[in-house]
Amino acid sequence: MAEDRFRARALRNPASAVAAIIGMIVMLLGTAGPASASRSFTSAPIPKVSGTTTVGRVLTANAGTWKPAATLTYRWKRAGTAITGATGRSYTLTPADAGTAITVSVTGRRAGYTTTTRTSAAKTISTAAFTSAPIPTVSGTTTVGRVLTANAGTWKPAATLTYRWKRAGTAITGATGRSYTLTPADAGTAITVSVTGRRAGYTTTTRTSAAKTISTAAFTSAPIPTVSGTTTVGRVLTANAGTWKPAATFTYRWKRAGTAITGATGRSYTLTPADAGTAITVSVTGRRAGYTTTTRTSADVAVPGPPESGPVVHVTADITADTDWDPAAQTVYLVEGSVAVLGGATLRIGPNAVIKAAASGAIRVEGGLVVEGVAGSPVVFTSLV
Repeated sequence: MAEDRFRARALRNPASAVAAIIGMIVMLLGTAGPASASRSFTSAPIPKVSGTTTVGRVLTANAGTWKPAATLTYRWKRAGTAITGATGRSYTLTPADAGTAITVSVTGRRAGYTTTTRTSAAKTISTAAFTSAPIPTVSGTTTVGRVLTANAGTWKPAATLTYRWKRAGTAITGATGRSYTLTPADAGTAITVSVTGRRAGYTTTTRTSAAKTISTAAFTSAPIPTVSGTTTVGRVLTANAGTWKPAATFTYRWKRAGTAITGATGRSYTLTPADAGTAITVSVTGRRAGYTTTTRTSADVAVPGPPESGPVVHVTADITADTDWDPAAQTVYLVEGSVAVLGGATLRIGPNAVIKAAASGAIRVEGGLVVEGVAGSPVVFTSLV
């Protein structure tokens, strides 16, 4: 009966019928009660990360206590990007992590609870130190022109090595190989080599060798000079240095009886009266960058003294009794022909005596001969010409 009355009203007023139907639906929903909703975890803490933040070491996530208990999963991230395969509670740092920020995200799941993710504070990862990075050593002869070689030793783990040679602490342009050939600029300086090791995830490390002091090289040829020219006062003497190897820059120093002659520093020298009766030498000094400065001195060149002056005693007869030739001033004894000091007789020749022999002159001693010249007043034996 009620249905008939509802049907009759619906036919007379369709809009009212629709409203009635909607109201019935609302009533039915209200009696059914609210739909079941997911709940939140009462405790879902921020995870913490423990471990040494250095490449090669292990980091471990501590998820804390979730309430109620949850099933936990882990995701490690590098600079905010998930690291492939890093889904365990622990993670071993790799070279790619050096210098980056590492985090771990922990996700908790439980039936009837909202899936929840918490992310740790970031950890900045340091490069690892080489376990072995030895001081390099240098081998080779420390002389200009020779080769020095660096021995880097054994780095652990293995590293890519580069070399830098230094002179007195300053890098030498272009000297970046394991070996280095010493140049003249190195003479007298301290040479070192710095070895730098590099490896992904490891701290770039440099080690420097002990210094080597570099010696100058010796000339392979530094001959004794020779002197040419006429050894007479007023004439010119010339020095010939010979062939030095390698080529050198020369300076000259002329000497009289071993003493340097003032101003005589050229290759040639004109003999003066002061040189008469003395020995002249020349010293040649060779210089070249990186080589030991070397001096060579010529053999003595004798310069004749001035002609003797004073009275002349002609000696023509044999000496039969003890005789003195001991003048107070310079005196020439001119021996003409063969003169004998006969047995039983002694000839004593004192200072200031100049004994000259003519073309056929000679003294034959059968008895005694005593010569008593001194440095300041010598006895001179010479020929007439």
